[in-house]
Amino acid sequence: MKYSRIMAACIIPIGVAAAILASQTSVAEGAGTHVANGTVFQAHVPCCQTIPVGHWPASSAPVLTTQGIPQGTYQVTANVFLVMQPSDDENCWLTSSNPADVINGTGGSAGNGSSTSGTGPAGVYGNAILTYTVVTKSPGDTLTVNCDSKAAPPITSYAAEVSLLATKVPAVVGI
Repeated sequence: MKYSRIMAACIIPIGVAAAILASQTSVAEGAGTHVANGTVFQAHVPCCQTIPVGHWPASSAPVLTTQGIPQGTYQVTANVFLVMQPSDDENCWLTSSNPADVINGTGGSAGNGSSTSGTGPAGVYGNAILTYTVVTKSPGDTLTVNCDSKAAPPITSYAAEVSLLATKVPAVVGI
């Protein structure tokens, strides 16, 4: 596969012995090609960003969008490192660019119960862990991690680092 510079997140196919590219703006080309089960795609926004989160219920904000991945079934895990303002509850979840894609799983959340903590770097730090099974219906579908805050405005909470791993798996049978 080839790699080229694009957007703020990277998606990288990772083999057992393959090196992870250093660039945060690489994209895997050839999303329409067949990939073997066990192939892992990674998207990552490195630390110490200030990616705004949305305000619930009015809006959510994308904190990471992958580039296109091949059609298939994936086990997806994402981690959002959050910096939270006082009295905040952050919720993060996965969406797809294609409404026909099937997304089953659990979003993540993190909270700050203190009403007296600081904001920005002086805020409370936490991780929202997301786990999903995703069936992409078309080559090149993208996945987006979205987050929102339930704190009182103005929203000063933000995502500082985001990573996502999508592992190609055989078709999943429900139980």
